Amino acid sequence: MSSVRLASLLAAWGVCCGCSGIEIATGPFFEWSGRPDNQGSAQFPLKFIDRRPDWERTYRVPATDSCEYAWGVGFIPMENLVPDIPHAVEASVRDALELSDSRYTFGDLTLLSFRVLVDRREILRCLFDEDVRQARVRNEEEIPLPAMFPSLKFEGTRRLLVGPPEELKRAGSQIEPGVTCQIQAVIGLHRTDGSREEFHVMGVGSAEERSLSDHAHLARDLAAGPVNSARVNRAVKQAIAGFHRRATGALNNGPQNGLP
Repeated sequence: MSSVRLASLLAAWGVCCGCSGIEIATGPFFEWSGRPDNQGSAQFPLKFIDRRPDWERTYRVPATDSCEYAWGVGFIPMENLVPDIPHAVEASVRDALELSDSRYTFGDLTLLSFRVLVDRREILRCLFDEDVRQARVRNEEEIPLPAMFPSLKFEGTRRLLVGPPEELKRAGSQIEPGVTCQIQAVIGLHRTDGSREEFHVMGVGSAEERSLSDHAHLARDLAAGPVNSARVNRAVKQAIAGFHRRATGALNNGPQNGLP
């Protein structure tokens, strides 16, 4: 590795770790097409409780340089999606209640997790391997090496976080290529006799990006470009629809039936 490359990497590491004065960007907003408002239980008392971990509230952009393939995962928090996600999840529960026991008097909806992940690691790794192969064919003096740290990225003067959250690695979470959305929530419903029932419900959606079999220049354009809004829309819609189906099944068939 050249001294210039090493110096730039060390500088990047210093800025990432030592310069706390740079404000972290909130990231762009992504529109999804939403779901129709429910027509029935709009007046049912349902309290929304946000219990997501703090790390799920920060936008992270995927790396775009092929040598930085290890950081090719981005994270889009619920706050960066419009229209409002809590409203859509609440509407799903109210729709499901239309077919359930009418003795429920009020409820609470606790959101445990909402994750939208963009995984481009396989595409970037493929491009990196091609860069190495081409360098060897040309007998270049320096063969590309995997980056030690991701490059700094900014939105105006605000720094973007690059790569997957460390919490995902510690939890051993599986990340699928492309765009995925996962929702986890607990629905608590109270009856007139004072009893409470709890339903654990999930929703999962996904949207593939271009496959590795595509031409190299197309894959490179994909990896270097912004997060694809259409794929985010598809994954979020699918997850909300899945949550709605499972909430309906759980509320009509008994507790604990909302998990896949």
